[in-house]
Amino acid sequence: MAPLPQAFQFGICSRALGRSAAGHYLPQILPECAKAGLWTVELAYECLEGLAKTLPGYSSNPKDAIREAARQTNTLARSLGLALMVMDAFEGYEGLKDRKKHDELVEDFKFWVELCGILGIEMIQIPATFHPKEQLSEDLEVHAEDLRKLCDIGLSVTPNIKIAYEPMGWCTYIKSWEQAQALIGKVQRPNIGLCLDTFHIASLLWASPNTKNGLREGGEEELKKSLDGLRKLKAEDIFLYQLSDGELLSPPMPESKYTEPEIDDLFAWSKHGRPYPGEGYFPCNQITEAIFATGFRGIVTQEIFQDDGFDTTPGILAAHAQRAVKSWVGITESLKLAPFFPPTPAGENKLGTCTVNLGDYLYYTLEDKLYAAAATGHKAIDLYEDDFLHYLSLLPGVNKANVWEPNTVHLAAAKRVGDLIASLGMELICFQPLIDVEGLVIESERAAAVQRVKDYFPYMRALRTDVTYITTNRRYDFENITDDMDVISKDLAYFADLAAEYSAKDGGPLIKIGYEHLGWGSHINTFDKTWEAIAKANRPNLGFVFDSFNFLAVEFANPYNPKGHGRIIEDPKEAHQYVLDRLTKLVKLIPGDKIYVCQVADANLADPKSLPVPTPKTEKWTPQHEPPYCAWSTSHRLFPNEQAIGGYMPVAECLAAILATGYKGAFTNEIFNDSFHVNGPEVVAEHARRSIAGVTSGVADAKKVKPFW
Repeated sequence: MAPLPQAFQFGICSRALGRSAAGHYLPQILPECAKAGLWTVELAYECLEGLAKTLPGYSSNPKDAIREAARQTNTLARSLGLALMVMDAFEGYEGLKDRKKHDELVEDFKFWVELCGILGIEMIQIPATFHPKEQLSEDLEVHAEDLRKLCDIGLSVTPNIKIAYEPMGWCTYIKSWEQAQALIGKVQRPNIGLCLDTFHIASLLWASPNTKNGLREGGEEELKKSLDGLRKLKAEDIFLYQLSDGELLSPPMPESKYTEPEIDDLFAWSKHGRPYPGEGYFPCNQITEAIFATGFRGIVTQEIFQDDGFDTTPGILAAHAQRAVKSWVGITESLKLAPFFPPTPAGENKLGTCTVNLGDYLYYTLEDKLYAAAATGHKAIDLYEDDFLHYLSLLPGVNKANVWEPNTVHLAAAKRVGDLIASLGMELICFQPLIDVEGLVIESERAAAVQRVKDYFPYMRALRTDVTYITTNRRYDFENITDDMDVISKDLAYFADLAAEYSAKDGGPLIKIGYEHLGWGSHINTFDKTWEAIAKANRPNLGFVFDSFNFLAVEFANPYNPKGHGRIIEDPKEAHQYVLDRLTKLVKLIPGDKIYVCQVADANLADPKSLPVPTPKTEKWTPQHEPPYCAWSTSHRLFPNEQAIGGYMPVAECLAAILATGYKGAFTNEIFNDSFHVNGPEVVAEHARRSIAGVTSGVADAKKVKPFW
């Protein structure tokens, strides 16, 4: 099987869509980014300052106004599903002879770091200085020490702030990536790396604003030599990659309308003639291929400078966003990268997967699974707790004795996961599961369960999701759990109240808690009894979670049937009709807006003799002796429409019924199968492909089902 094409955290610099000097502000720019699918945002400080100038109080206290603009921008970006990943551009800093000015800039940088904390940004882009030589030290050790100071400020906060250092062709000393890399080496700090830009690489070596054909003599050879060196970089050396093309100037400078006699021609060209890749004549694909050959898969933004950024024509921001998308599509097609997947149209359900489906966390990183999901077109992610906790456990500074401690290191890690999901164009729809927390009898266990639920809330905020869910209790030590629906519903109500209380206190969106019946739940294993508990609890943020496997395991399937047909009811037509009757009841009973998550799975028709004998309800569940359906669930689930490998349950009818309730949320696969535990190079790619094929075809089939409810 061919490996998956690489997906990227692709997006745009905010000023590329429109300039605040022309009245284009972030509240108008960011929605256009979201509509177009430009999920990763490099936030230009000028855009933040431009918004601040529209707020009351800017004239009397500019910094407070900028802080408020940052708060508003972060809130808006999160509501739109955007990831603010970089702030630019902190200019004219290193190597100054005027140390008073240097000290002032250090204080400015500290303010930028504060703003990053408000915005949730972890990277600041710094262009190499381009002050006149007489204002700068010739000693690059001074430049390195200045940058080291900023790095140390960045390392003094959690999460750390990274510095993406950018060489530009008109800079005083650092014009090339090679020079920038050498200076970074002198800095000797882990939080500084390269910012590479197609315009600066090409205009320094290959293109010229001063010739009629726009080329430099010997440019092809110089560019090839430089790109050969680029390919040898480590992926982690590159923090940020910016894309832009170059406009062929006719006439060339100095006759060009873009000429500004007081500045370098390259600088003037850069200010006015940097269109989207594919709109000019630069070898953008060639440069991009070299950079991606390093294994880089980080932040890629389009940084465009053209005079039409000041255009005030209605619809201009949307037009620029579409140009950005068209440009990126051209690059992905030319370089055979993961295709661009546009946003899910309004009114349609997002399709996605649970992270557990894509491979065992012991063998495959969470990041690899998320990139695979993005590369195959998933738009919704259901984050399984084991995947996240394993990711967290591998990070430096983690409190392994208490991974649920909501300290800055842990929450920063959670935020990074949430931002990665968003920047890859996906939505984190759920973080789960909370298991065996309701209906407990022993007070110490009840207190531990309450704490477990509360532990989730700060992580959900950092991960950028408002939904978690509780599975019906699956314990079989009946002396320690109760089937009293009053007790169970009161527990659920209390958990929902805790979530509401947390939400009110932190001012964020209301945290919702779903309740899912397991096919082997000890006291509750059907949808109607689950809904009974939810309705009795009667909380606005408590809802239902539907799982097609857990529904069908109770209403349709009997994998232990000695006849081998895998059904409860012998006659297949009667079995199917019984499922339809039960689904009809579900449609009438549960409103769509109270369904918080819909998980999709089929299962294979297993040989009954291959399954362990289930535990009688009078005996305690042990790993060697499990309740009915548990072993089948954990080893034999399949993606929808995999009849060729044994899938046999009526999944499409289940999804049709869920749609009939008016459900507007995502459909995500949740599959448990022994195939995930194989350690091999194709496992993640194979399961990602199977996942998107299954959920896409499953929902499509559901829409073809004739109403039976």
